Amino acid sequence: MLANMRANHSSFRRHGSRWVLSFVWLAGCGGATDVTVSRPASERPDVDAAVVSRGARRMPTDEALNLVTFTSGQGGDASGKSAAASNGTASASAQSGPGGSAWGAFQVGYCFDNASSKPLRAIIRLKAELAERARVSVEHADNVAKVDLSFIVSDSNGSVLRREPLATREARAGPYDWAGTHEMAFEEMLEPGIGYYLFASGRVDAQVGKDSSGQASASVELKRCELTIEWQPAAATTRTARADRGLP
Repeated sequence: MLANMRANHSSFRRHGSRWVLSFVWLAGCGGATDVTVSRPASERPDVDAAVVSRGARRMPTDEALNLVTFTSGQGGDASGKSAAASNGTASASAQSGPGGSAWGAFQVGYCFDNASSKPLRAIIRLKAELAERARVSVEHADNVAKVDLSFIVSDSNGSVLRREPLATREARAGPYDWAGTHEMAFEEMLEPGIGYYLFASGRVDAQVGKDSSGQASASVELKRCELTIEWQPAAATTRTARADRGLP
């Protein structure tokens, strides 16, 4: 990444209460593959026996998504932008001319602690509506536009438990456009006394070499992100119960 890269960081907010959210991209220039997020235990809602007894929770219908952040940066003849909201919408875009490089990124999801004192099985359902675009007007080894959007499950120990790719694109020439909806369901075991993060993580990058010409651009828009989480005591989830939910 260019030495004079500038970063545009969002201000992290939550109405009615302060909170701090940190995030770290686990990759070098232009190729983020995973991102870790963290939030203080005091700011992660407790999932205890009472919450489990109420059954499934739907976000953002029953409760707003509580993990929202976005950031961007650029250097040279380039511009990076991003935005995200607790209603499950987010976007990132990057545009670059010769000698420039830019990126934009966001994370949107939900975090909580297993405060039930017992292992829980979580049935997690995701519905994500999105659109992605990548453009490179002049083919050159240093010209590239990248899109990466994944759904990640991680814990407060820093472990990534699951990563489901939703959109992955690297354009070196010409235009690319795609729009659609991803739906998936899976099961995770949640150990007691640990915090969990379930979130969509998106990033775009655009770069044009200093010895090249033309333009490069990339964008991804998360038009809708809906999460349904059903918590159950581990012993209560049998193979038959999983089959009834369409799970292996």
